[in-house]
Amino acid sequence: MNVEIRKRCALIPAVALIVTSILLLVVCEKNDSDPIRISVNNWIGYTPIFYIHEKGWAGKDLRFATVSSLLESEKMFQAGMTDGFAGTQYEYYHGHAVSQSLVPAILINRSVGADGILSNVGLDALKKTKSEIPVYMEIQTVNSSLFSSFVKEYGLERLSFRKVNMDQASMVSMKPPATEEASILLITYEPYKTELKNKGFIEIASTRNITLLVLDAIFLEEEILARTTETVLAFKKNLERALAALREDPEEFYETVKPYLGNQTLAEFLSSLEGIEWLIAADSRWMDATLKENGIPPNRLLR
Repeated sequence: MNVEIRKRCALIPAVALIVTSILLLVVCEKNDSDPIRISVNNWIGYTPIFYIHEKGWAGKDLRFATVSSLLESEKMFQAGMTDGFAGTQYEYYHGHAVSQSLVPAILINRSVGADGILSNVGLDALKKTKSEIPVYMEIQTVNSSLFSSFVKEYGLERLSFRKVNMDQASMVSMKPPATEEASILLITYEPYKTELKNKGFIEIASTRNITLLVLDAIFLEEEILARTTETVLAFKKNLERALAALREDPEEFYETVKPYLGNQTLAEFLSSLEGIEWLIAADSRWMDATLKENGIPPNRLLR
């Protein structure tokens, strides 16, 4: 092989690499016409999103990916598979560490009882436990903060706990241990909380009596929010429309979102909503100071 031929052969891999890189950029670049991709997990406070999806109101502008946990939702964003997610301030902190352009776009709700701590024993019996107590939760989510606040506020620091990572879909299949001597804790939220209580678990604390802000919002990349403001505003209007449907005909709303509620009955669904304070249609400016105190910038929120 002469020198000229060798030079030409050496160019082939380099050219192929450049072409491949260009193709990858073309494929990965998000066009203005692409739908906004948002991941959502099964939480009672996201039922207006599920209602919009089932009614087809989002059209081609939004795509929702239903996931099994808050952590999975956050990881999809970090991997670039979504443009944002429905989550709490805890997932925002993690997402913001990866992308500092992540901002809250729409406030959805805050939990005032729908997140809870369940056990197979009452609080007094739990305090007397001498053996290690397994705590089942979605680690690296707001569940960890809720558990830490519970331990501190209820003076349980002397007890020995062992955290066990488990998503809610797996947790909901658990049953209370046969013996009370084997105490366990479950950090859960609706609609899973209702089903676990129906299986015999006891609710010993919740966001109703623990001083922890558990706020849910739609978080998006700031550049995407700026470029698709009208679409996101339309989404917010549809969320308000879904809440109006819930107020006007709770049974129809329930039947529409029933596939996302596990085994909750209509009565249980409506009861679980008492643990939610909706912020979608409210003038949430009164929350701005609280948001800033929790490291969440309110300036990009759509009012």
